[in-house]
Amino acid sequence: MSSQEQKELLPTSLLCINHVAYLCSSVEKSLKFYQEVLGFELIERPPSLDFKGAWIHQNGIGIHLLQRSTDVDAPTKPSCGNIWMAKKKLEEMGVEYVSPAVGDEGVVSDQLYFHDPDGNAIELCDCRKRFLKNRIK
Repeated sequence: MSSQEQKELLPTSLLCINHVAYLCSSVEKSLKFYQEVLGFELIERPPSLDFKGAWIHQNGIGIHLLQRSTDVDAPTKPSCGNIWMAKKKLEEMGVEYVSPAVGDEGVVSDQLYFHDPDGNAIELCDCRKRFLKNRIK
C-alpha cells in the first residue's frame, strides 16, 4: 500500500497526543513514583469515570494511571479533529468500537475506543473541547 493510499485511510489528521495510559499493578505506588521521582502533579479526573485510576500531568505531558484489574486497556490517546469522520471510517472498515460520553463541568468529550489488528487499544478523542485543566488536588 502506498503512503498516499495509507493517508486516504485516515479519518483526519491527528492534532496531538493528549496522554498515554499505563496499566498499573498499584495505582497508589505508581502515583507516588511519578510524583516523587519525576515531579508529576495529580490532576482531577471526571467524576463520570467509574474505575480506579489517577491522572497526572507535567509540562504538557499527560499520563493516565489505570488499575490493572479493571477491564480498561491502556490506549494512547491521539486527539482527532473530526471524531465523527473517524467513526464512519471504522464502521466502513468493520472495526468494532465503543463511544462512551465522558463529561466534566458540562463539557462532554467525544471519544472512540477500538483495537488495532494486534489487539492494542486505541482511543481517539476531540480534546480541543477539554484540554487538561490545571486542577491540582
